[in-house]
Amino acid sequence: CVSFVEIDDMQEADKHKGNVHGRYEVHFSLEIICEPTVPIKVIDVLCAARSSVAIEIPVSNPHEELLMLDVYLEGNDLSGANWVSIPPRETLTYKAMFSPDRVGKSTGSVVFQSELVGEFWYQLELYALPPPVITLPQACCQLGKWTRLTIPLVNPTAETLELIVANSNPRNYTLEMDSGSTLILGPHFSTQLGVRFSPSSIGEGNHTAKITFTCPQLQEWCVLLSGRGLKPEREQPLSISSLIGSSASITIPFTNPTELPVMLNITLTDEDPSGAPKCHQVTADKEAFSIPLSQTEGIQINEGASFDVPVVFASNSMELQQAWLCITMKPLSSPGNNSTFSTDSMRSEQELPSICWIYPLCGIPMEVPVENSPLGVVFCEAGCQLERKVDVLLTGCVPGNQDRKGQEG
Repeated sequence: CVSFVEIDDMQEADKHKGNVHGRYEVHFSLEIICEPTVPIKVIDVLCAARSSVAIEIPVSNPHEELLMLDVYLEGNDLSGANWVSIPPRETLTYKAMFSPDRVGKSTGSVVFQSELVGEFWYQLELYALPPPVITLPQACCQLGKWTRLTIPLVNPTAETLELIVANSNPRNYTLEMDSGSTLILGPHFSTQLGVRFSPSSIGEGNHTAKITFTCPQLQEWCVLLSGRGLKPEREQPLSISSLIGSSASITIPFTNPTELPVMLNITLTDEDPSGAPKCHQVTADKEAFSIPLSQTEGIQINEGASFDVPVVFASNSMELQQAWLCITMKPLSSPGNNSTFSTDSMRSEQELPSICWIYPLCGIPMEVPVENSPLGVVFCEAGCQLERKVDVLLTGCVPGNQDRKGQEG
């Protein structure tokens, strides 16, 4: 801008009365606008959101003295040192970090300044890409059970993220979410999302899924899951307690885990089908156990359907009884023909293998309590010691039992 300043010198006016206009000085105020020079180089920087990438810029000192450069970073999500020192006639690499927290394109710059060499700069074209696809290790689980996977979720931004979650395979993977399909992540917050994998066949089959998270800031990122179904192992022992001369029963629930209609055969045996050695003194007697069903062979159930298997225990002696319940499952048809049970649907029966679940059973007989039975009395002289053996039966205790964990494999 230009400004004019009037100076009225009254003394000079008195000396020069003829000069009615007085004496004036004019001052000019100038604003200088310096446009930056052309950048040394334009650098394209690509980085996935929620991660970081290094930007390396070589800087040389052609002089015979130490060069100190002030560094100015312009642009969002850029970080680095604000100065760099370069020895005489050497070249160093200045490193800046680009850490975007949202998807998009922006422009930045790295400016170097010093009194010795002036100013030079590099232009940065910053591209923040959607997060890369994450692939979790393959999960393995016995058929009929489930196992848990965890997906790490991190919000690196200063904003609250509202994630829309989509599951491509809800048949085999269940998201452990409170309700709906929306997750809220607070600023700079991290958590784990639980996923339950339940195989529907032996092997890899169709046990793949894609879990997709969508939000405006990060657009979309995906997690790929895969699993393998394993053959069922022997179940934990089940105990049944009953008084001698009477009976007691338990119910064993069975659910068809496959995507096919199946046929069940239910049998009792006094020999361990798995061939495991006996570790405790028990009597194997399948006659003490029974299955009160009108039909134990050729029971047909649809995919995902459940069937309760009752088992009754009755004993006439005080010996522990042992038997094994075997539930053999045979798929009947292909997935495209599983709505009805027909003769034609059994044409693939020879091609599909049978799968067997083994439930060890332990029967615990109990004596009939005698009412008003006299208490036992033990006599011993003072200063002496007397030992007597007392057998105590703990009802419900099964030799070799371990804590059961529901249906988690």
